[in-house]
Amino acid sequence: MTEGYCLDYDDCPAAGDSRYPATTFEELTYSFQYLSGKNSSGGCTPPKQPSSVVGDSTNSFCIDPTYIAPISQYFADLTNGILPSFVFIELGYGENDEHPGSGNNILNGQVDVPPNGAPTIHCDLSSGDPGTNPDDAAAEQGFAAQLGFRVPNMIIPPFTIAHYAGHNPMDHTAIIKFVENRFIGSSAHLTARDAAQPNLLDFFDFTDVPWATPPAPVADESLGVNTCTPASMGP
Repeated sequence: MTEGYCLDYDDCPAAGDSRYPATTFEELTYSFQYLSGKNSSGGCTPPKQPSSVVGDSTNSFCIDPTYIAPISQYFADLTNGILPSFVFIELGYGENDEHPGSGNNILNGQVDVPPNGAPTIHCDLSSGDPGTNPDDAAAEQGFAAQLGFRVPNMIIPPFTIAHYAGHNPMDHTAIIKFVENRFIGSSAHLTARDAAQPNLLDFFDFTDVPWATPPAPVADESLGVNTCTPASMGP
């Protein structure tokens, strides 16, 4: 997604920074090595290239496509089996990722394909859950009694240990800790926050590759039920 909330440059106006990638990465000083506006002479300082290399016909910014690329490049690399060792995908931050912010409605992330989709307001706590009773610490102290919002952490094969569930509390910076441990070294960290996180390595087996052979596609036999098909669905 771009700053103009466009998923495709064909849908994006040419004015302003509407075609600029929508990424919080640009808030880091060293990001300007890979993503920036044009220099004083109106060009791009190598290794950055004009943004036409990623589909922006207006060449409104400069980008190093080796490190920052549109989502179409990810799918092309995936198809061709040439993905890099680490890929981070960031889509629509603050707009449709359910992340609260100034003027952003977290319900936007719940909307399905229009025109039928609609956000829903619901309560995530069931009766008896921590926080539902008036004497619970979460009810009395609010955020002060919590690590933060619970975010599902799903690890996808092929290197993940089969049927394994981790129970270590963590936050999003555990992903940074994992990258540091895996590609730099166990002592590497940016701040005290990521240094304190678990490194996620308990989820993986990089030697035996548990899912080197993909499992068979789901079938009626493996599910034990008849699956729905368009032909079997009623009007």
